[in-house]
Amino acid sequence: MSESTHQCGGCGGCGGHHHGEPSEPQKLAVNALSQVKKVIGIAGGKGGVGKSLVTGLLAAGLAAGGQEVAILDADIANPAIPRMFELPQSVTRGEAGLYPAITDSGIKVMSIGLLTEDETDTVTTRGLVMAGIVEQFWATVVWDQVDCLLIDLPSGLGDVTEFAFERLQLDGIILVTTAQELANQAARRTIRLALEHQVPILGLVENFSNSFDGNAAEAVSRAFQLPILDRLPLDFDFSTAADTGRVEAFTPYPLAKTIEVLITI
Repeated sequence: MSESTHQCGGCGGCGGHHHGEPSEPQKLAVNALSQVKKVIGIAGGKGGVGKSLVTGLLAAGLAAGGQEVAILDADIANPAIPRMFELPQSVTRGEAGLYPAITDSGIKVMSIGLLTEDETDTVTTRGLVMAGIVEQFWATVVWDQVDCLLIDLPSGLGDVTEFAFERLQLDGIILVTTAQELANQAARRTIRLALEHQVPILGLVENFSNSFDGNAAEAVSRAFQLPILDRLPLDFDFSTAADTGRVEAFTPYPLAKTIEVLITI
């Protein structure tokens, strides 16, 4: 993961600090037994844009290309990742922390859905509590060696997304949206929040690209000078695979350009 090279340690003479100005909170470290090369957030400005499906497809494509991949499911209220990979409640606890479940292709997954008795159990809807759960996962999950950790962020600009942008060492985010104007109003808010916290935005994925009239995603791309990395059509094979735990079954994997970007950053 990228790290800041300046550590003033209260030097007093650093020109990067000014009295009276708030400083960014310190970034949190992952579990000491984990070596994570890069962390990428998958964000969606509003619900229903297919953010979790994009996360699953990206993870499967990266793993098929030989990458060591992990997913942190930060959508505490509506965890979808365990169902996509047909994972049982198989997270284990050890003295060093929590050990993630592992999919058929070797993708490591941590989700609140793997810790509840039933996948439909309600955990909480209070934002600060959900952010605290994500913080606990960040600190206690033993990922071991990982090339790319994908964080499936919840929709909108709640406490979990704010926490991730502010406290986690993100190497970038992918923003999932559609051609619909309402989706892109929300996307603009997410982009501005990311810019406020100096989180790199790697580009957009336009989902359901053959299902909406208009060019709202193009307008966002031009306004913020962000590339549209891939366009994912509405394909019932994708949704069926997600519902039946077969996201890893697609070959060749879609989202090839986005996968290439994630490999090369």
